[in-house]
Amino acid sequence: MKKDIEPRDVINFLNDLFYRDPDAVVRLLDFSTPCNREMADHPTMPVREGDDCFSVGLLGILNGLFDARSDGQPPICVEFSPKGEMLRFCETPCGKYGGAFSEICEERGER
Repeated sequence: MKKDIEPRDVINFLNDLFYRDPDAVVRLLDFSTPCNREMADHPTMPVREGDDCFSVGLLGILNGLFDARSDGQPPICVEFSPKGEMLRFCETPCGKYGGAFSEICEERGER
C-alpha cells in the first residue's frame, strides 16, 4: 500500500482507467450531484455554483484531496481536443483546451 499519494499518482491512475474504458470515465466525470453549503465551503474542494445550488463531481472530490496550487487552481484537470473530445488527465494547466470537465460540456451545449 502506498503511503504518500501525489496528484501525479492520481493522474496516472485516472489515465490508465481512461485508456481502458474511455466511455465509462467520461460518464463518471460528467456526473455531478447537488451538495449543501457546508460541503461547498470546504477549503480545498472545488464545487460548481449554480443559480440556487451547489454541485460537486468526481474531479472536484479528487482535487479536494490536494490543496490548491499556489495560483489557486486545482492540481488535476482534463485536456480536451479542439473538438471537445477528452484526451487525458493532466496537471493544471492542461494547455489551450484544458479545463473543468463540466465547463467544457456546457460550452459544447451538452448540459
